[in-house]
Amino acid sequence: TSGSEDCPGIATTSIEVIECNCPNLSLNAAPSSLCQGDMFNLNTLETAGIVAGSWSISAQPIGGTATLNGTDFDSNNQPSGNYTFTYTPTTPPNVSCPADVSETIFVSNVPIANAGSDQSICEGEMATLTASGGTNYIWSDGSTTADIVLMPTATNTYSVTVSNANACSATDE
Repeated sequence: TSGSEDCPGIATTSIEVIECNCPNLSLNAAPSSLCQGDMFNLNTLETAGIVAGSWSISAQPIGGTATLNGTDFDSNNQPSGNYTFTYTPTTPPNVSCPADVSETIFVSNVPIANAGSDQSICEGEMATLTASGGTNYIWSDGSTTADIVLMPTATNTYSVTVSNANACSATDE
């Protein structure tokens, strides 16, 4: 207000202090990555007591066309890259509180496993199988290198599971 009877020419004003409890918008840690084709339910990120709200995809890689089915994210047929999911409270919080909270998850390509060409050998001969497509290899005989040397005594089918740095895997025979 302008002026006062006791002190003319001095302006006074009042400030009302109200208690501002911000709503719980904390999230559980998101997985660092998913593999293309994985489904992920965003409810698993919500902590106990989080305020009511809804999820949206706020960023995705170029070429990404992902949408949410309720709270389910399906990474099938989506490009590799970072996807950012934003949780927005149904009732907007007061101005001093965060309006929303986000988590980013990387969707990784699934490797293309290749166990090499089929081979025919005579009994007692050795065969070398060479896998490709990943950074880690596990053959059906337990070998863990890209190349294995075998001397089978009967016709066998060998398979290899290859995985990449993000633990995405594929298998080939």
